[in-house]
Amino acid sequence: MRRETNNDNPEVKPVSESSAELSAKSGAKSGAKSGGRRSKRAILEKSALIPGLSNEQIAQASQNASELLTSGAQTIHLPVSDDDVALFELRTIAWNEIEHQTSVLPGNDRDQAFLNEVSLSDILPTIKSRGQQVPAIGVINEAGELIVLEGSRRRASCLLAQRDYLIYVTKSKISSEQAKQISQIGNLYKPLSLYELGKRFEGLLQDNHYDSAKSLASGEGYDPAIVSIARKAWSLPRPLIKLFPSINALGRPSINELSKLQQALSSAQLDDITVKLTALPSDSIKTQDNNESTSNALMLEQLQSAAKPFLSKPLGKINAHKMAGGGNVTISESSSGLTFAFKKISVTQKQQIKAMINELLQQQS
Repeated sequence: MRRETNNDNPEVKPVSESSAELSAKSGAKSGAKSGGRRSKRAILEKSALIPGLSNEQIAQASQNASELLTSGAQTIHLPVSDDDVALFELRTIAWNEIEHQTSVLPGNDRDQAFLNEVSLSDILPTIKSRGQQVPAIGVINEAGELIVLEGSRRRASCLLAQRDYLIYVTKSKISSEQAKQISQIGNLYKPLSLYELGKRFEGLLQDNHYDSAKSLASGEGYDPAIVSIARKAWSLPRPLIKLFPSINALGRPSINELSKLQQALSSAQLDDITVKLTALPSDSIKTQDNNESTSNALMLEQLQSAAKPFLSKPLGKINAHKMAGGGNVTISESSSGLTFAFKKISVTQKQQIKAMINELLQQQS
């Protein structure tokens, strides 16, 4: 027996599996109805665990939800936890009211700023030609706002295609943890990019959920190499990442190349290049079919070409010296000034260097 949260009566009451429409049915139909999107069950076999849910629970919830969401029924019951189900009602929102009437769950790991014609190319053509095939899932919060829990990519696609947005909505109270889990299950259709994963990983580390990247990889069920490259992606400047038409297709080789460019260029040089490339016409990096990988490759070529003049300039005179007391310093001299790079120096040496710099600053003031 599961419990149903009634929209009109907040009391939780028992309902049978059959009345909640949650019997263990085959999920085969959902894959055919989803316009070529991968089934969640197939993805789960290769996906990390969602904290708080087992793979079996996620697979069962996904299978049941997929069939219900494509049923076309005006009202359905969906699980919001292992014990509770809630009543959802189908709503249709005109495309020009989507931004006004809905907003995406703030805790959604998918970065909405990167949703565009290229990154949505797997679903946008279908929505343009036939409309939205699978409704999203949302909740009315205490402020009366419609929050999209699952279906943010379809939301963005409906905006671009100027198509009505279909969403199953509940007025039942859903906790932030439950909302997050629904959102994470939804993101299994289209895995998060390495950049988005990096943001999530850094958040977990900064909030002290894990004491190291190694423990994070183990706890979240990811290969340590994925954690490493994702964190490297997240460390790159956001304006640089936004140059690329699709972060979904931004893989390890491109991320490593961008990291090398960041290290080789000064912040001012990188900013200058980013501004110039941002101003380029979008057609210059688009392919006819909006292919994600090809579009990204074209942008990387543009970026490397723009960086070449800076990289080919002589760095000037460079001298390396060992320091008394240990450590070493590399002094790079050019027409623009001097650059000092200290390595393996002691705390005392750091204090002495800072003291000398402060003395020079005081002399100039």
